[in-house]
Amino acid sequence: MKKILMSIVVMMMVIAGAAGGGIYAAFMDTETSSGNSLLAGTLDLKTNDADGVTGTLVAGNMKPGDIVGPQTIILKNACSINASSLDLYIAYTENDSVEPDPFGVNKTADEYADEILVTTLTYAGTNLLTGITDIDADGVDMKEVAAADLSGLAGIDANSTANFTITIQLKSSIGNDFQADGIDITFTFLLKQ
Repeated sequence: MKKILMSIVVMMMVIAGAAGGGIYAAFMDTETSSGNSLLAGTLDLKTNDADGVTGTLVAGNMKPGDIVGPQTIILKNACSINASSLDLYIAYTENDSVEPDPFGVNKTADEYADEILVTTLTYAGTNLLTGITDIDADGVDMKEVAAADLSGLAGIDANSTANFTITIQLKSSIGNDFQADGIDITFTFLLKQ
């Protein structure tokens, strides 16, 4: 009986030792890894080597048929991360002349934008006009360009540039009702990683 009890005690000790972590080793070694550094890259879009540009398309006293451009904005990814895409947004607001309209008619920004043909619209050598629908079949105008989805354009690699070029023309058929009317146009470029 003593042998059986002793055997049970030894077996319990072996089972407890195995359940408690197994065999204990006396040898150990520890090493460290230091100097690990994680830094975020940067993405910084410059327009003509500045943070924003003004006065790309400026024309006063326009008359029917006048052409403005081509005007180019150089877009530069001035940092360390390649950009996967660029979104272009075009908006306009009414900005009439300070001179009174001799016909007393005030056209809206949309009506005036419909009278401005966009004859050149390129980005990084790609003609963007081919993807814009000429809704009224009289040439692609500023109203149609502003309404178009110009997102997902090619990105710009780090420390590289891409040109955005635009030319506009006031329609030759514009009527007297548009005298002293005008718009301000804003181009917004959104560079994405």
